[in-house]
This record gives sequence, C-alpha cells and structure tokens, in this order.
Amino acid sequence: MTTDAISSYNLDSSYVSMIREIMSMERQPLNRLEEKRDSVTVQKAIYTDLNGMLTSFQSSVKGLLSSDASYSFKPGNTAALSGLADGVSFGSVSAGSSAIPGSYEIQVTNLAQAHRVRSKQLQYSNQQLGYTGSFVVGGAESSNVNFTASGSVTTSTTTDIESGKTGLGSGSYFVETRNDPEDGWQFRLVNNDGQAVSIKNGTTSDYTTGWQSIPTGGGSYDTGRGFSMEFADPSGYTEANAGTRGYGAAEIDFTAKGTTIEIETSNSLVDIASKINAAKYTEGNEVIATIVDNQLILSGKYSGDNRNIQVSDVTGSILADLEIYNGSAYVHQMQAALSANFKVNGLDVKRSQNSGLTDVIHGVTLNFVKDAEGKTATLNVTASTDSNKKQITGFIGEFNKLTKYLTDKIATTKKADDTYTRGALAGDMVFSSLRYDLLRLPSSSFSTSGSLSRLRDIGITMDKDLKLEISDSSKLETALLNNREDVVSLLDAAMNQMNTKVSRFLGTSGYLTTKSNAADRELENTKDRITTLEGRLTKREAFLYQQYAEMQAQIMTMTYQSQQFGAMYGSSYYG
Repeated sequence: MTTDAISSYNLDSSYVSMIREIMSMERQPLNRLEEKRDSVTVQKAIYTDLNGMLTSFQSSVKGLLSSDASYSFKPGNTAALSGLADGVSFGSVSAGSSAIPGSYEIQVTNLAQAHRVRSKQLQYSNQQLGYTGSFVVGGAESSNVNFTASGSVTTSTTTDIESGKTGLGSGSYFVETRNDPEDGWQFRLVNNDGQAVSIKNGTTSDYTTGWQSIPTGGGSYDTGRGFSMEFADPSGYTEANAGTRGYGAAEIDFTAKGTTIEIETSNSLVDIASKINAAKYTEGNEVIATIVDNQLILSGKYSGDNRNIQVSDVTGSILADLEIYNGSAYVHQMQAALSANFKVNGLDVKRSQNSGLTDVIHGVTLNFVKDAEGKTATLNVTASTDSNKKQITGFIGEFNKLTKYLTDKIATTKKADDTYTRGALAGDMVFSSLRYDLLRLPSSSFSTSGSLSRLRDIGITMDKDLKLEISDSSKLETALLNNREDVVSLLDAAMNQMNTKVSRFLGTSGYLTTKSNAADRELENTKDRITTLEGRLTKREAFLYQQYAEMQAQIMTMTYQSQQFGAMYGSSYYG
C-alpha cells in the first residue's frame, strides 16, 4: 500500500509492525517468483549471447572450410611497384588471390582523358543572353543504328527505352553468341571494352548481364535500352555461328538520342549550365557543365577514345553563337577524348579509364595517376601468407572467446566463506559437453589427404590456460608457402568437425532456439503469476489494515467507556 493510504488509517505503530511482519511472511512466494523471473531473464540473455558467439564462431569456421559457400581461405598475394625514381608517383596496385606471382614491366604512353570543350568568354556569366531556341546535348536529335550482321544476328533497329530504365549510350556493341552444352545457343551484349551490358531478360522482367537463350525459332529481341536485334533460327546454326567481340560477333554502332535543352531570352550562362547538369542522359553520354572565367565548359563524364561529347543546335544557333559548336566541329576544344595507352611486358594495351583496371593483368588491379604518363615501372606480384594468418588468428580469437564464456557460465566457484557460486549454465550437460568437445578437437588427430594430421603440425596449439594460439608462426608460414594443399586438407577436417558440433545449436530448430523459446514461455508464465500474486497481496494488505483499524477503534471505544465508568462510580464511592 502507498504511504498516504497507510497514513489514512492512523494506526498505532505496533499494529503497523504486526501487519508488516505478516505481509513479509506472505510475500515469500512472491519473492521466490521474482527470483525465478530474474534467473530466467539472465538465462535468456545468456542464450542470446551464446547464439551470437556461436554464429560468429561458425562464420570463422566456414571461412576455413573449402566445401562451404563462404570459404575465403584463398592464396594471398602482394603487389608492389619498383624501378621508380624517388618522389615519382606512378599509381597504386593490388593483387587478389587469383593473381599469378611474377614481374610485369608497365610502360605508360599516355593516360585516358575526358573530352572537354568551351564557349567564348563573356563579360558576365549571370547576364541575360537574349538567346532563344534549343539544342541537343549528350547524343543526336534521334537515335540510329549502323549494323554489321553475323550468321546469327541479321538486323538491328532502334526502339523505345523501357520506362524507368536508362538508355544505352553511343558506342559500339557486339552480340556475342555461343553453343552451351546444356542450354544450347545463347547470346549476350558487350560494349567496345568487352564488358557485358545489362539488358532485358528474355524470359523474365529482370535485366541481366549474363548469357541468355536465343529465342526459339529466332525472331526479334528488344534490349529495353534503345535498340533491338533480329536472330536467325538457331536450329540452323553451326559452330561457325559462335562469335565474340571482333571475331564473328554482330556489331551495332549505336548513336543514342540526346537531351533537348530549351533556352529562353532571360537565361544566362549560369542558367544554361544548370539545365545541362539537370538533364537526364543515356549511360555513358553524361555531360558536366561548369563555368570558369565567364566561359561555359562542357566535359564528358567518362574518358576514352569513343567518349566524345555530342551536341547540335536544333532551333536557333545558341551553340554557334556561344562558339561551342559551329555545326561541324567544336570551336574551342580544350582536350580530346583519349584512352589510356600503355605496354605490359611489351604488349600494347588500351583502356578507356586510368583506374580500377582489373582486366589487364589477371588478378591485379591497376590505378594510374597523372605522373605515370611517360614513365616505366615494374610490378612485382609475390605470394603472401598475411591474409591467411590473419584469418586463422580471427578464428582462434572466436574460439577462445566462446570457450572462455562457456567455462565461466558452467563453473561452480567456491567463495572465501565456503559457500559456492554456480554459473547460470552449471548443471546443463549439453553446454558442458560442447565445451569439452571444442577444447578436445585442437589436439585431435584428423584423417586427411595429406601429410598433416594435427593442428600442431602447422604451429597451432593449446596453452596451459586452455587458450588456442599460434605458437610457431614460422611453421605455419612455411606450411602455407610450401604445403598449402595439405594445410587446406587439415583445416577442412578440423573445421568440418567443429562446424558439426556447433550446427546443432543454431538455426530455427537448434538447441539454443529450443531453450530460448522455453525460457520465453517460462518467463511469461512467471510474470503472469507475479502479477496475479501481487494483486492478491495488495488486497490482503488492505484487508489487514482495515481489520486492525477496526480493532483499534473498538479498543479505543472500550477504553473510553472504561474511563467514563471509573470516573462516574469512583466519585460516588468516595463521596
């Protein structure tokens, strides 16, 4: 009861003490329920923590298990540049797991650059120009196709761009064809750099860069991005119908439709730049407008030989008046559109960009900077164990974190006063068994296809505190460099057993889910019982205060009557 409610009864302190003693005894079942609620809440939290730890541990295990989809224990490589004078910057390089160790001489002739043109210089950039009319930027007034047929693709025509999609930009595209052993004749569209282009999937509403089946019986196929092509009946194809870019594939030289910019007499150079930048372009035909020293500068968003800015006056002569384009040529060209030209071990290479070059040297990414132009450097790709050791260290960390947590939660610890503290999972043999199995496996001998059968063979052991560690880093590095296949076989055997041990605890039907769901039900039931019992005790306490208040009132009345009686008859007796 509240303090105000208790005060309203104005009970003697002795009665209040008696009521509190009674309620203290009657609250014992409630106290036990609250202790149970708290205990179940702690257990529930532990199940949640364990689920997270087991999930993280399993992820590290699967990363080392070659049969799993998340396997990431791939050979490591490092890439570095040499042969440069001090202070000379050439760019950056990186090597993936598939890179082939070796040395590559790279000689850069010129870097790629975007097309850039300018207008004449005006007195002010924000003055009204008094021009009226329209011009097209980022393409032609209308799209068109120049087609070179192949044995499998007979013609191509322009089509509308599907709603919500970005049209293909101007350039050369190739319809590559192949005869797949399982799926038959297929095709895909690639650009002039050999990169697959996303086009409509012929059997679904999706878009894809992958290979897809040529329509049965041939016929028309619409890319959904600006043009279609007509296939011959694939039933008549021979192996001669297979074609790749530059080698038998149909070629489509496509000119995309540009964006029309409408200009009013009140518009300034700033307004024109804003309209150009706000326009929607086809892929790769984007144009960026800036103003420098009262001159309108148009720059292509992308570099490369085939990325020239396309503009033309439609009505009026705005571009001609601004001395940007006179109808046949740019009046003030600041720089031409160029591709990067360089040599790798004497072989000529051309790419439309300077960075993110992943298709020049297998497994290597090249990023050139301006200083690389006219320079020669040597790229050295060497095998490295750093990433593999880092991954194994990560696994060991997850292993130690999990086993220590289990050790703490299942332990029964003796205190100084000879009493014992039990961990929240003490007595649960399932978790004790999991801990035992995990600690046993690192010292076990595994059946493998190679010469390594124990983790200690690659320098991984258990210390005196039952913590897993890399105790011999040189042994691990030597094994990774000289005996990698056997290392993979050993890790597969060990990780497969560890994965089996933890898998039964995870997932919707795993042991942790079952225990957690049971804890939820028990917690809900306990809370309901607490609520019910609290209601009863509240009523009981109120009843006791009411009862003792009535008793107190009766006693006070009797005392008052006794005092009156004594006063009345006492004076008569002595009078």
